[in-house]
Amino acid sequence: MDVFEIGREIQDLRCRIERVEAGGDGRHARSQAHLTGTLARPGEAGVHPGKPPVHWNHHVSQIPTFVNGLLGLPPHLKLDLAESKTWSCVPEPLIFYVNWNAGGTDEYFRLTDQIFSVISVTDPNTDVVSAYFSYSAHMKASGKGYSAYSVDGVLFGGYEGETMSLTLKDSGGTALFSYNGFRFSVNCGDDLQLINMYAFPAGLFDLVSGASWQMQGSLVGRC
Repeated sequence: MDVFEIGREIQDLRCRIERVEAGGDGRHARSQAHLTGTLARPGEAGVHPGKPPVHWNHHVSQIPTFVNGLLGLPPHLKLDLAESKTWSCVPEPLIFYVNWNAGGTDEYFRLTDQIFSVISVTDPNTDVVSAYFSYSAHMKASGKGYSAYSVDGVLFGGYEGETMSLTLKDSGGTALFSYNGFRFSVNCGDDLQLINMYAFPAGLFDLVSGASWQMQGSLVGRC
C-alpha cells in the first residue's frame, strides 16, 4: 500500500468516526430535549398593593414561644418589645410553568396561601433590636416536572432547584434591601409548606411598606 492509499484510508476512517460522533451527539441531544425544559418565569409577584398590612405588637398579645426558635433566640427569653406587619400577596395563587425543549408547556408547581411579614424584636436583656422578613406559602407540584441536576446520565453545572430573589421596598417603591439566596427544589410529588426567613437591618423596619419577588429556575426534568 503506497502513501496515497494509506492517506486515503486514514481520511476515510476519520470521516466514519465523525459520522458516528455526530450521530451519537444527535441522538443524545434529542434525548435531552425530550426529557428537559426550563422554568417559564411569570411577572413580578409581591405584597397586595391595594390592601394595607395587618399590624401586630406585644400590647395585642404575647408572642408565642415557638417564634423564638424561628428567630434564633433562647426559648425562655420573653420578648416584651416586638411588632410585625403582615401582607397578603398577589398573584394568588402564584403558578409556574415549564417550557419543554421538545415543545409544549405544562404547569410546574404553584404557591398558594402566600403570606409576607416583617418582624422587629428587642432583646430585653441587651436592648438589641433585630429585624426579619418572612415569606411562607404552600407549594404543590403538578407531577409533570422536577428540579433536575442530571438528566439521562448527563450532569449539569449550577444549583439543582429554584432561586427566589426578594426586595423590600419603601412607600414610594424604592428598594431598601435585597436578598437572593432562598433556594428550594421541586420533586414530582411535593405537597408541602415553604418558609423563608432572613434578617435585614433593623433600622429599615419602619420604612418597609412592601416587597416584591421573582423566581429563577434551573433545569427541569420530566417526571
